[in-house]
Amino acid sequence: MRLTPTLILSSRILSKAALCAMACFSAGTLWAKDVFLAGLSETGTNWALFDVSKNILKGYGEGETYFYDSEMCAFATSANMLAYQQWKNPNSVPADLPQGTQAIYADMQDKYWNTPSSPDVILGAYTNNQISCYPEKYYGEQRDYAVSPGLSRWGSSIPYTSSYDSSVEIDGLYVSMSLGDILKWAFEHDAPMSLNLQPLYEAGTTAHAVTCWGARYSDLDNSIVSLFYTDSDDTINNDQETERIGLRITNEFGYDSEKGIWWCELDGNLRYQLFNVTLLNPEAFYVIPEPSAFGLLAGAFALALLVARRRRRSGC
Repeated sequence: MRLTPTLILSSRILSKAALCAMACFSAGTLWAKDVFLAGLSETGTNWALFDVSKNILKGYGEGETYFYDSEMCAFATSANMLAYQQWKNPNSVPADLPQGTQAIYADMQDKYWNTPSSPDVILGAYTNNQISCYPEKYYGEQRDYAVSPGLSRWGSSIPYTSSYDSSVEIDGLYVSMSLGDILKWAFEHDAPMSLNLQPLYEAGTTAHAVTCWGARYSDLDNSIVSLFYTDSDDTINNDQETERIGLRITNEFGYDSEKGIWWCELDGNLRYQLFNVTLLNPEAFYVIPEPSAFGLLAGAFALALLVARRRRRSGC
């Protein structure tokens, strides 16, 4: 069969289209979108505001006393999360809370020393631990400062309730949730997250906590490709680039369907299981309007009422 110029041209166009499609599918970053908490971005944020520099072997007190903070990654993560809320809405946090992530962490050092814990306890998702809830114990009243729904593949329909009153449901959260739904809730509510990481292998690393600020999603199927995080650890482990301040992204991230776990790889090829996620609960950080604000609201309401009455009288 003899090909006409039209068929040849069509064939070339189809070939180019196929090559273009193959190139797009092979270029992973072309098919991805990044989502961050409000006010944050990968390159436009001063990440030193939300990335504690831990103080391993920093002189503490007088003489030869040194403070060792090898167990305090959860405190550093909690300080990062509180600092974000303080930065985003300063009037919503307890007034006497130290200012800024480094000052908050230094205060935690002073109060707890080198004590292992988890953000669940430090921020009050659980209330039965000796550490108790840091911002509540020292600076404020009872609030659900943090929430920590169980991490599962499919989630559940049982509502997540207050740590203090099981009759009070927290809107949008359930006893167990998929990672995708937890991230969705966090981004909708501007809730920073602590990732509780457990070693994926028996040797080579220890349990850890990092602060999550965003995620990268595939444009093809909206699956989670990577997580954006800051890591405040500065233990003597050169593989983790421990003194680096700034945003990082997981080297690899995935779901193991056989084991039923999410896992991620951080710096130094260290792989962890994502054990659970603790979110700073934005509903605990409310702002009471100033008296002048109440006056403005009352004035606006009175004006609206007056206009409505005039319209009824004039028949409008």
